[in-house]
Amino acid sequence: MFGTTLQDFQLQPLRSVLDFELRTIPPVAQENLWKALELTFSRWKGECATKDMYAANTLSNLLGNSNSLVSDEVFANAEPWQCAGFGIECRTELAFKLWIDNYPVFKEIVDTVGVPHVFALLASREHAIHAPAIIRTVGMLAELRYNAFGFYFEKANRKEQEKLRVLAEGRKKGTIALKAKAEQTIRGMRDFARSYFMQNPTATYDEAVSVLLTKPYATKPGGGRYSARRIHDVISGVKQEALIAIRNAVKS
Repeated sequence: MFGTTLQDFQLQPLRSVLDFELRTIPPVAQENLWKALELTFSRWKGECATKDMYAANTLSNLLGNSNSLVSDEVFANAEPWQCAGFGIECRTELAFKLWIDNYPVFKEIVDTVGVPHVFALLASREHAIHAPAIIRTVGMLAELRYNAFGFYFEKANRKEQEKLRVLAEGRKKGTIALKAKAEQTIRGMRDFARSYFMQNPTATYDEAVSVLLTKPYATKPGGGRYSARRIHDVISGVKQEALIAIRNAVKS
C-alpha cells in the first residue's frame, strides 16, 4: 500500500467530520452496512475483476509478464480493491471507482443509504491504514455540505474520470518504456552471450549463464533480477549462432 498514516492530532478533526455524518446511524445498522459493502465489493470482483487488473495494481505486469505470474490461488485470496487496477489502494478508493462507474449494486446502496453515510463509514474504518482515503472522503463530504448533490456529482465525476484517464495514460507510458528497456536488456544479453561463445566456443550454456548473472544484464528494468533459468531461455540458440559465425570467418 502506498498511502501514508496520520498522527492522532491530525486525525481527530477528520474523525469528527465522519462521526458527524454517522451520528444518525446506530452501531448495528453500521455493521449491516459494512457487511453489505463487503459483499458488494466481493460480488464486483467476481463479475468484473481480472488477473490483469490485479497485476496492474501490483505493478507485476510492467515487464511484459502480464498475469502469467498471478496464480489462481493468489487472485482468489486477493482483496477486491487489490483487483481494481492501478491507483486503487483500499476499499474507499474502490468505492469511488464503483460510484463513478455506476456499478448497479453499489449504486443501489448509495441511493438507499446516501453518499455521505457510505463513504464516511468506509473512511472511518480505514483511516488508520490509508490517510489519503480519509482526506479525500472528508473533502468530498465538506463539498457535499455546500453544494447541491447533482452539481457535485457531475463535477466530481468529471474530476475522477480525468484522474483515472491520467493514471491510465501514465501506466501505459510507463509500461511501454519498461517493455522497451526490457527488450533492450534482452538484446544486450544475447549479444553478450554470442560474443562470449565466439571467444569460448567450448563453453556450456550454464557457464555463460553464470557469467551473465554477474553482469548488469541480469538486473530487470524496474527492479529485481532475472533468474538463471530465465537467462538460459533468453540466450537459447546463441551458441549455435556463434559457432556458425566462427565457421564462416574461418572459410573466408
